Amino acid sequence: MRVWLTVLLMVLIQGCGGSNDTASVDVPITPPAVVIPSPALLSNAMASCGIWSQHLPDFRSPYYLQRQQRWVVMGSSSAFGAGASSYANSWAGQLKDLAATYGAEVVNIARGGYTTYHALGSACSINNMRPQPDLAHNIDLAIELGADLVILSFPSNDAASNFPAEETAFNLLYMRARLADKSIPLILLGAQPRNMSAAKQRLLIELDSLLKPRFSPCLVELYSHLVDNAGNLAAQYDSGDGVHFNDSGHAVVFSKLKALITDRSNNSCFSG
Repeated sequence: MRVWLTVLLMVLIQGCGGSNDTASVDVPITPPAVVIPSPALLSNAMASCGIWSQHLPDFRSPYYLQRQQRWVVMGSSSAFGAGASSYANSWAGQLKDLAATYGAEVVNIARGGYTTYHALGSACSINNMRPQPDLAHNIDLAIELGADLVILSFPSNDAASNFPAEETAFNLLYMRARLADKSIPLILLGAQPRNMSAAKQRLLIELDSLLKPRFSPCLVELYSHLVDNAGNLAAQYDSGDGVHFNDSGHAVVFSKLKALITDRSNNSCFSG
């Protein structure tokens, strides 16, 4: 009886385990696709610019640099060369020769003291507590000039005016959307250190944190390359006022800008 029970048990075990003559087949498991969520939408109660998309569903990066005729520089005093020994030594002045290799001229419509609000379009309704768009220096003019590329730099005036970083980032996104509607590529220069209160310096850091996931790979990050241990503009790059770069500072900015424009690696801003 015990023999028969032993045989029956072995048969049951064999049946549950399957035949030893059939090789097991490993079915490859495809890992789920990694979905990178879009950055959260920003808001600005001080500016109403109609209907536009922060995420730009039709926006495609990288851009292409082809058939170039005109590069437009927009921004504040640093973009217009303040602090440099001559305009030719400023980052915008040095851009002239680089643009020429692409067949383009550089038109500079930056103006000292300006904020992102000054650069908004005429279609925007701006609260009276903020500066109003200036049609002689704003995004509308850049488009009217027939820009093939816009380089935008508002590094610290918004923070110095104590405007929240989200307002500034919102305004910059609007300008990108306006240009994207016209298939005009945008390079954005990030925040730059400045000698001012710690609270305002934190606004610069917060601004960069908002810009990076929204503007990369067409964002030129500058802050860490120019700041000292106290959060001020490093002495070796300071023209003397704690705000504007000397020639060495402008050279750093230009080198980072040039590296972005000429980079053709995977996921760079420009493909050709």
